[in-house]
Amino acid sequence: MKQKLNCILLIDDDEASNFLSNIIIEEADCAVHIKSNQNAKSALDYIADSATLTGKNNTLPYPDLIFLDINMPLMDGWEFLGEYKTLKNNLRQIPIIIM
Repeated sequence: MKQKLNCILLIDDDEASNFLSNIIIEEADCAVHIKSNQNAKSALDYIADSATLTGKNNTLPYPDLIFLDINMPLMDGWEFLGEYKTLKNNLRQIPIIIM
């Protein structure tokens, strides 16, 4: 029995890319939850909120892996990485794969 990641977070403003990534991850059967955010700011909010709610009904599973698009409007992937570094140090660091 292979061990699955609890949650993979997709951050991409392109709905079609999120849809295809979701299908590929489901086919690979490597994650229990797949969450998508179409902008980097909402993804940062999700990470912070899921860190505070971990263990409380698991309504927002904390990501084990992030797939990040670099070219996005409002806040691009580079700005996301800068803001991510400023999150509280007690948050578990999440591996990030840049797409």
